Amino acid sequence: MDREFFHQLTSRESLLGIGSTLIVIGIVFRSFARSNRRALALRKQDALRLRKLDEAGRAGCSELETTHWERHLPRYATGFIVAGLAVLAVSFLR
Repeated sequence: MDREFFHQLTSRESLLGIGSTLIVIGIVFRSFARSNRRALALRKQDALRLRKLDEAGRAGCSELETTHWERHLPRYATGFIVAGLAVLAVSFLR
């Protein structure tokens, strides 16, 4: 890699931009996770209501399973926010 490019990438202005971007991505992921959690809760309520209506228990229906993305999105969001804060701290110390 070119030394000048690396120096420009780690300049204070670039680090401020990168850190701010990471924080915004984390906030967007956190809001997406919150809305996804609400949708999952509504699906579970619907499944419980249908199960109550059907006394047989709907033997063929499996439980609602969450994907890896649905389970771990809040952790990813927190990771982006922490990484953004770390980059911002480095940019202020530079």
